[in-house]
Amino acid sequence: MQINDILMYIMEVAAGAFSIFLGILVLVLLSNIILIPCLRNSLVTESTRKLSILVPARNEQDNIEKCVRSLMGQDYPNYEIVVLNDNSTDATGEILERLRLEDPRIRIIDGTPLPQGWLGKNWACMQLAEAATGEILFFTDADTEHEPFSASASVTLMEDRNPGMMSGFVKQRMDTLGEKLVVPLMLWGMLCFTPVIVMHYMKYSFLTAACGQYMVFDRKAYFKVGGHSSVKARVDEDKEFARVMKQNGFPVIMADATRMISCKMYGGFKEAVRGFSKNVFSAFNYRVLPFVLVWLAAVTCIVTPVLYLILVDYYANPALANQAMILVVLSLAIWFLTYWKTRVPYYLTLVYPMSMFIWFYVSMNSVYLSITGKSFWKGRNIPKPKIKLM
Repeated sequence: MQINDILMYIMEVAAGAFSIFLGILVLVLLSNIILIPCLRNSLVTESTRKLSILVPARNEQDNIEKCVRSLMGQDYPNYEIVVLNDNSTDATGEILERLRLEDPRIRIIDGTPLPQGWLGKNWACMQLAEAATGEILFFTDADTEHEPFSASASVTLMEDRNPGMMSGFVKQRMDTLGEKLVVPLMLWGMLCFTPVIVMHYMKYSFLTAACGQYMVFDRKAYFKVGGHSSVKARVDEDKEFARVMKQNGFPVIMADATRMISCKMYGGFKEAVRGFSKNVFSAFNYRVLPFVLVWLAAVTCIVTPVLYLILVDYYANPALANQAMILVVLSLAIWFLTYWKTRVPYYLTLVYPMSMFIWFYVSMNSVYLSITGKSFWKGRNIPKPKIKLM
């Protein structure tokens, strides 16, 4: 057998594996699109349960006013807004004080020094929860903006489904091409690799997802698991919190909040790469080999069919060329449906291989930063985690 024949055989076997992988992604994605509930304007509740909207803020002078003003305009009849100024060194504190004078529902608390073993945001959220007086705790980031119905819709869904925790993906506001190449892949990962049929209806805790930009808790359930102290050292506190809740017997649901909430995560390509690099590795509990293998497999399966189209002579091997075309179309369909569901610009579907290569770099950089202890965010070092091979 000639070398070229061997190479073609390997490519054909790999194409079969790619077909299986992409087929699984399609099934997971379609089931999620069907099963994930949406927050909508029509979800207006008559509940009188008190809602505490909780916002941690550290050096957020560019975002905090838009966020808080959108929260001040909520149509829910019984809520408070509690914002924690987490030792900000910019104008965040002055902006918050001015807003507090406009609306008596706003309370501002100053963050206390960070205890050993805690990450900054987790400690801020714990302080917010302890200061809150509501029966439902609604955590949201300072770089989010909310439609007037987001609180009502969230309370309605909480009461309809009765989970211990609800989270969801929000609409991502992206201004630069760099952001658009990086940020949406986070949404692709959530929708294609976390089957909510398992997350919503089964007791298994290993398949969970959450988004820290929007997390809502039943107060009793939150404190029964220890609140944010149960995830105090986790960079991926959102996903880990969902796992902890399920381990303690509380249902967890994922919602589509893209019509109600938007978020401006990063200010450009470099900031996005740095931001995701701090926490991608943590999703695998800092296990090097599974992390590297999964990312190699994902990049290979998603990108290689495009290379096949370029490299394979259609007339010499029409079967492989046709299969490569089918795989590329399938990949495009997966990305298009993901972006449609998450309200990301559709044209980014065409550059998905570039996004995958960027995220492979982000992933390897995350491993490097974790191993060397050089990971940091908002002026604070992230403690070096315990790295495991398997």
